[in-house]
Amino acid sequence: MGKNVRFVGLPIITMTRETSLAIGEGSLLCSSTRGNALGIDHPVVLRTWLPGARLSIGSDVGISGASICASLSIEIGDGCLIGANAVIIDSDMHPARGPDRRYGPHPEPRPSDRVLIGNNVFIGTGAIVLKGSTIGSNATIGAGAVVAGEVPQGALAVGNPFSILRVTAD
Repeated sequence: MGKNVRFVGLPIITMTRETSLAIGEGSLLCSSTRGNALGIDHPVVLRTWLPGARLSIGSDVGISGASICASLSIEIGDGCLIGANAVIIDSDMHPARGPDRRYGPHPEPRPSDRVLIGNNVFIGTGAIVLKGSTIGSNATIGAGAVVAGEVPQGALAVGNPFSILRVTAD
């Protein structure tokens, strides 16, 4: 954990054996409605799910009541803002086949499932970033958007499924 990491309320942090979690200097984890104008539905949840998983949160990142669960690798750059109740995951969490969903083994992650979020990205309230997504630096993900793929640097992505409204020069 970096210097001057601040907490408003208590987050839920769960780590599986042989995993890593890093939180950069000056980051803020807001797990209480008193720290967010919109309010949040639950505390910040940070999880490493499978052995070998890596969750890396850059410096000066603000997270409000989001759930971030790494089965393989999630990397969040510096200066990002992650809005109330957003979800970032690098796994489907359950097998796709109906009979196996409840009791089947957790799907084995593939290298292409990792999530990479650049610097100074804003992820709006209620947005969902799914496995295999890459979001370029200075991008904005609109409230409630569902990202499953690549968002270019400086882009504004909105909707479900997401679409790129515009890309601005940095």
